[in-house]
Amino acid sequence: MISGIEKFSNFLKLKSHWDILGILGFGLTVLLSLAPFQIFPLGFIPFTILIVLARKYSTESILQNLLLYIYLSLSVSIFAFHWIFVGIKNLAQTGITGALFLFLLYSILSNLKILIVILSYRWIRKFIPDWEMVAASGIALGSEIFVFQFFPWYYGNLITSFDFLNRAVADFGVYGLSFYNFLISFLIIFIIEWYQTKNRTSLLKSIPIIILLLLFHISLFREMKLEGSDVPIKIAMIQPNTEIGLKEKKNDPMFTSRALTKSAKLALDAIRNSNGNLDLMIFPETAIPYYGTKKDPKNPNEVHYLKEFHGLITYLAKKGNLDLIYNEVYKIDDKIFNAVSIFQSDGKMGNSYTKKRLVPFGEYIPELFSFLRVVFPEVSEYSGGGNPLPLGFTFEKPVSHLYLSPVTESELRMIEDPDFLSNYWPHEKGKKDGIVLGALCYEAMFPELIRENSLHVLPDLIVNPVNDSWFGNTIENHQHYNASKLRAIEMGRPLIRVALSGISGAVDALGNELILPIHIGEEDFRIFELKLQKRDTLYFKYGNWTLFVLYLFFLSLDRVLNKILRK
Repeated sequence: MISGIEKFSNFLKLKSHWDILGILGFGLTVLLSLAPFQIFPLGFIPFTILIVLARKYSTESILQNLLLYIYLSLSVSIFAFHWIFVGIKNLAQTGITGALFLFLLYSILSNLKILIVILSYRWIRKFIPDWEMVAASGIALGSEIFVFQFFPWYYGNLITSFDFLNRAVADFGVYGLSFYNFLISFLIIFIIEWYQTKNRTSLLKSIPIIILLLLFHISLFREMKLEGSDVPIKIAMIQPNTEIGLKEKKNDPMFTSRALTKSAKLALDAIRNSNGNLDLMIFPETAIPYYGTKKDPKNPNEVHYLKEFHGLITYLAKKGNLDLIYNEVYKIDDKIFNAVSIFQSDGKMGNSYTKKRLVPFGEYIPELFSFLRVVFPEVSEYSGGGNPLPLGFTFEKPVSHLYLSPVTESELRMIEDPDFLSNYWPHEKGKKDGIVLGALCYEAMFPELIRENSLHVLPDLIVNPVNDSWFGNTIENHQHYNASKLRAIEMGRPLIRVALSGISGAVDALGNELILPIHIGEEDFRIFELKLQKRDTLYFKYGNWTLFVLYLFFLSLDRVLNKILRK
């Protein structure tokens, strides 16, 4: 049996059959460390495996290094991110074989940060072996921050199940957890080396790590105070579980009617269940696919405008005396935008945030790959937006008698005439103002983007409308939801994630869950209260500079202790 495995490892140009187990273990432990499993100790294993294999292959040929990278990248993609295949299959018309090929291509190109660590070891082990720990952790940290990923995952995401440790995210971002992961991985390696060789040099190498980890943990015990209004705002989130908006359904009036009806029914139920006492209602991304509520001034007959959608938003805001945040698509100056907009309780259209970070091969085709348009017919043709505008809303609204009687058919017909609905508006704005930052779908995966937009808007609340239905009922929903929650801790702002088909939830500025999430495939709504309490975290104010300072401190500590121990 062993000889067969050894032959297979030789065929793969691996040095040992144990390396196959290491490669498989890399992907498997990434899977089990992420949501929904989140087995905390396993989160330190992937980087440990990567360092062990990078060391082992540092003197081998470039070809073997590249093959090792391909195997590790495939392992993590197949085990942890196999849902990418489902998304490709839904977006591309290539059949299973073509989708599989594109998935394998994606796997090879999407984890370049692994390749950078492997190749860096050729230089580290040859020229600066005494600097291995600080050099490798620094290079890995740089690749986390600066190397592009289609669907980003970070080593810090692998250890977020330990809530106490997540407090560090407020100071150093998710990359701070990645750095913590690197330090623990090296500590594991040094302890194993000492156990195998009984050479105390391995233990001495661990001293800078132990000192930094001690200081790191002490800093987490400080009190985290939130500031802001003690007056709770009452919010309803709507998860309609609408069908996937394939392009072939755009001209199907029954499809659009079903989408409008689902959202209207849930929204009206939420208004009735709250006794008309809502401040804010939030719809997910593509609750009403393809369409928007804004007319192109240069083209009144623009196909993206849907009067029934405009009418529904107007009707709900009027019916419930509430501000309504929703996703829409609109066209201006021959550019199509995917946007988060707000309709205000005083009957006026508020600002819109146009999505800046578009999904490659989902919302646009990169120019370099424009020839693949034929392969991906379902991909949209959106343009990226500019700096965000604040989505202003009000609360503590004057008490008014709302029309909470059962909705009649004649009343619903008013949805077809938004101008008529706007003629008489009985409501006024609330006494207090709030600012929302919109973050559309996978934008919430990018810490720097959310920080940059937050500095422009200075929000009280982050709202993240999402459509994960392209990836089916898979673990992607859990992974995406869990990763998004870290943006709340980093920015020190509450975050509400409203998904088309799940998972929808809300967390406060410390990352604590505020409600029972709406799960995958459910058609439901949640009504809850939230206080606009926030804190300007170190990461919010200084970004990655806090982590760079921490790394420089660690580098200096390592070098000083290295000199002392040598003497």
